[in-house]
Amino acid sequence: MGKPDLSGAVVGGPLAEWAGGFSAYLTGQGYSASAARRHLGLMAELSAWLGGQELGAGQLSPSVADGFVQVMRSERKHLVSALALGPLLG
Repeated sequence: MGKPDLSGAVVGGPLAEWAGGFSAYLTGQGYSASAARRHLGLMAELSAWLGGQELGAGQLSPSVADGFVQVMRSERKHLVSALALGPLLG
């Protein structure tokens, strides 16, 4: 089985350096390419949001994640709960 196509999933900002490892983790856990892209997209949004809040990766805490979830609930239809952040925060 080949590596899934995760093209289009680009993570910048404070979490960028962990995107490759997170992608490998998702693949290793058996996530489909489309599910992995969605989770990497969520990571990209979280990273952009952290940057906009002038927060670094080291400042990502449960309360900060909860703030992000509240914003995402008004903007997204999928992956809008704290549970959706589980693979990323784990």
